[in-house]
Amino acid sequence: NQRAIRIASFNFHEKWGILALLNPLRPDAWPLVTWFWRLDPGGLVLNGDLERKIRRLEWAVRDRDQGELGPRRDEWVTLQGLRQLRDRIVFSADTLVTLDAFIVVTSTPDALDADVALLQARWESLGIHAVPLTWEQARMLQRMWTGQMPGDSADRPRWWRWLMGPADAWWNPRVVPTERVGQVVWPGWGHVTDDPAKGIYVGHTPQNQPVFVDFFQDVNGLAANLLVVGATGNGKSFWLKTLTQGWLAQDWGVVILDVDGEYRALCDAVGGTWIDISDQQAGTVPNPFALPARTGHGPTDAMRMPTMLRTASTVLRLLGSWDAVTDAAVQQAILQAWAARGVTLEHPESWVQDADPPTMADVWAALEAAPDAAAQDARARLWTYWRGADQQILAHATGNWPVMPGSLVVWHLGNIATQGAWGTTTLPPATAARYWLVMQTTWAWLRVRKMQNRWTVVLADEGQRLLAQSVLGPALVDLATTIRKWNGVLAVATNEPHALWDTPAGQGMWNAAPIKAFLRVESQQVRATAEALHMPQRVATALQALPPQHVLLRMRDGFQDAWTQVRAIVPPEEEAWYRTRARRTS
Repeated sequence: NQRAIRIASFNFHEKWGILALLNPLRPDAWPLVTWFWRLDPGGLVLNGDLERKIRRLEWAVRDRDQGELGPRRDEWVTLQGLRQLRDRIVFSADTLVTLDAFIVVTSTPDALDADVALLQARWESLGIHAVPLTWEQARMLQRMWTGQMPGDSADRPRWWRWLMGPADAWWNPRVVPTERVGQVVWPGWGHVTDDPAKGIYVGHTPQNQPVFVDFFQDVNGLAANLLVVGATGNGKSFWLKTLTQGWLAQDWGVVILDVDGEYRALCDAVGGTWIDISDQQAGTVPNPFALPARTGHGPTDAMRMPTMLRTASTVLRLLGSWDAVTDAAVQQAILQAWAARGVTLEHPESWVQDADPPTMADVWAALEAAPDAAAQDARARLWTYWRGADQQILAHATGNWPVMPGSLVVWHLGNIATQGAWGTTTLPPATAARYWLVMQTTWAWLRVRKMQNRWTVVLADEGQRLLAQSVLGPALVDLATTIRKWNGVLAVATNEPHALWDTPAGQGMWNAAPIKAFLRVESQQVRATAEALHMPQRVATALQALPPQHVLLRMRDGFQDAWTQVRAIVPPEEEAWYRTRARRTS
């Protein structure tokens, strides 16, 4: 029911009339015609290879021009084309791109051949030379551009995914100026990147084409982690909020680590859950004594009670800095608080009960009743976090979220002042404990959603401050290397690109994020970024001249790079959410 056709050449101009291409072939027939194209920047490089190629063609044309038959037409056309493209670069400062294009015609089996012939005749009359592909070539096209071809309905060929990979030897992409692209690629036709049915909108190209990125990856595929780099005030957070809306629209769960409260307006607008664990406002901290949610996976559920005990013990040990003897006394107090609710470590059947978990008040009472010196030492060390200056850590640790409370959850971490190298800044015990609870709770949500076959994004804005922490830095790098196994994606944004390849924590994040987005950066950082990423020269030039709010996006397809420039276009009411800073709440 379908046939793939390659665009071999085109002399089409929009002024000749797009309507001629859109009119039905017959009064009762209007086959589905889908155009696909791929654009890569930097189609022609002025170097010695180009000079030698032009010289060889000049010799071949000159030698054959002495004969009666004249030069070969393909050599003469290639020579003239290379000269024209060279002149566009040198004298007009034009931008060249490599263009691949093909068409899929969908019709009924009995009318397919006739429809293809009629379409070809119409295209030829407009200067578009199209060549039908053989079955073998179509299969090669499938492997190059789509990977797999599931049996979708003929009236909606969703299987055409955009993968900006290298062209095979038999495929001959064309190097053209951008104005020629505008004459063959029209807004609303075809796809520029991944299938919009699964992809997340990331912006429009300068040619006004929407770009979608498919962040769904299986456990055997490439990680889809995203790293965003850009100077302050150039639109990192705005672009990430656009992606957040796209993830939510595709039924992803989104967990945001928000330092400055920039996501409060968006969270309120979409009905998300705002959890404030900062030390500037009153909030609720996750209860370390709550049992993890049941996942339905036997071996995992068999460790629910030990997992809780390990989490709670680690948090209290971070606060108290005690030895193994005191740690054992604290664990006994935790188990006593649970035993009062009929739940014991030795009887897993008792874990099935959905009893309210104990709080620090119950554990404190158990420590008070214990006669040994270790329990009293623990009380002395924990007092400031229970009744003293840092009491919000334990006195407010009543949040019980065994599963993710909604599609969007924002952890408000509060302003973080950092000093020293990334991943080495030592945190105060109260801050370290809060961050530990945040990461442990987020991991628990990931495990549950994985068992439900649901996908999750963990978004960390202001990464230059998060990765600097002794708790968050290693935790985020560990998350980046393993999150894809849990149906997840990690997105991190930073305004300090040099630290990404100069420090261990930064290198770990850099290597684990195949999708990289660059907004405008300081001029002195462009060269370092280009060298670290092995950017083509024209891409580096584009980065240096990138306007504000524009994103230079690099995706990985195997060992190949694919670049595109986009700018997010959103409705005015959403733009107001994205540009609103956090507001103080009571």
